[in-house]
Amino acid sequence: MNETTNCIEISLKRIELTREKDVRSILDRLIVARKAAGLSQGQVSKILGRANGITVSHIETGRDRLTMELFLELCQIYHCSEVWALTGVNPNFDPQPIIEILGEHYADLDKVLSLMTMMKSGD
Repeated sequence: MNETTNCIEISLKRIELTREKDVRSILDRLIVARKAAGLSQGQVSKILGRANGITVSHIETGRDRLTMELFLELCQIYHCSEVWALTGVNPNFDPQPIIEILGEHYADLDKVLSLMTMMKSGD
């Protein structure tokens, strides 16, 4: 094996590992969403009409593959955002309530953040 082949193999392993971590993160968020919806794995399997064969348990553990069709079905059943399930980012995040909670301290926080930004950029 030459050096180029070694580098390619290492890169492919990193990509595979990253992909596995991404899939695991998606599955973990789907588990959180299922539990937040108050549903058991068995209940979801029945809703999906998959009481036989592929089970939610197999999907959540990674034993069976999560298809895009099934992913979308699960998000609908769990009433969760597809964006959140894929990325962990809430697409409906609104910082305004936080700003209101901070109230009068917001101006001070804004000054601190501005100062930190200036220090970081070296101005």
